Amino acid sequence: DIRGRWPSVARSEGPPVSYTRLVLGVVKTNYDALPRALMEPARLNKCNDFAEAAAEMVYTSAKYHGNLSMIAHLYLRKHLSIRIIDTVVRELLCLDEPSKKPQLHHVEVVCQLLRTTGAVLEGVPAGLDLLERCMTRLQSAAADIRCGAVVAPTVRSLVNFREAGWMCA
Repeated sequence: DIRGRWPSVARSEGPPVSYTRLVLGVVKTNYDALPRALMEPARLNKCNDFAEAAAEMVYTSAKYHGNLSMIAHLYLRKHLSIRIIDTVVRELLCLDEPSKKPQLHHVEVVCQLLRTTGAVLEGVPAGLDLLERCMTRLQSAAADIRCGAVVAPTVRSLVNFREAGWMCA
């Protein structure tokens, strides 16, 4: 356990900061810095060719997956509250804006987040409510003609995983 070895980290100014606070700060900074679209026009214009644009998309997607995976594991270790998971999922799936469609990569990372945290979420009333809202939104995204072929298998896999009691078959 790293917290036992280094319970706090010295700073150049001010009191030492706890290991947990330091990690949470890095995760929040990284999450806030993620672009809301895989290829924003400003970033697309900086790419010289298709290969560079594709590499940028893969890099951004990997950053999304890594950051959401870290958020999921911090939640499982009780370093994050369900309120943070709720905020992240509501933002990525546009749960507060039913007319707005979630982006495909957001659907993918939310499915990853729910595969990791679903069993724990289902055991908490607020988590169960969040899970139900997410599953409804994900299934509507999978049914959408525009993105169904891309995200339907991922969503179907999540639904099957949940029906199996969050256990691999």
